[in-house]
Amino acid sequence: MVTVANGWPLSEEEYGVLDEFLASLEHGEPMTLEELDGFFCALVAGPELVPPSEFLPEVFGGDIPEFKDMEEARRITDLLMRHWNGIADTLAKDEIYLPYVYQQEDESTPANEWACGFMTGTTMRHDSWSKLINDEDHGGVILPMMILYHEHDPDLEMRPGPITPEQRKDLLAYMAVGTLKIYHYFKADREAHKSPFEYDPVKRGPKIGLNEPCPCGSGKKYKRCCGAS
Repeated sequence: MVTVANGWPLSEEEYGVLDEFLASLEHGEPMTLEELDGFFCALVAGPELVPPSEFLPEVFGGDIPEFKDMEEARRITDLLMRHWNGIADTLAKDEIYLPYVYQQEDESTPANEWACGFMTGTTMRHDSWSKLINDEDHGGVILPMMILYHEHDPDLEMRPGPITPEQRKDLLAYMAVGTLKIYHYFKADREAHKSPFEYDPVKRGPKIGLNEPCPCGSGKKYKRCCGAS
């Protein structure tokens, strides 16, 4: 079971298609939907827009996978971009985005995978994110993500200690609020960094550059492949 985020453009059937595809990848460590959501939240809210040609290999756990055919490539690419756009649209409206997290049989929501995905997103532009992390006045907004990221850290000294069910609920709420605050915090930085692809947070989400490699893995330029009209 999952907690469904508000403002989300995908249907449950489409969630299933994307979930099944990611689970079918046999090479590397592809992200789960929960990880993907946290990852995209960090990329959307962060200081620089990262192009799909750079972040998609992270999603797939390595190289762009070989799709069964062009139809599947277009389908998965569309779902991922709409997934991104659901997050971007919510934050652009100055609304709190509710993380997409797995719910356990006891109805608890650990949210560790979401936090892992978010922190992975910060590593895509580590130096730029250090501005927030080292900010004594505003850096606390990323603390909930870091706590859940390190909850089961192999290094015992990095673990935050036991987290009660109530504390976990609070951390999940703080992550949601924190994501919006981070989005505002980095607004000027995003505007200062020219994106390698066009971006319309309301209508399209990230638009892959026509001359970028197509994310379907064909080796062709996007305009010659999935982007062809």
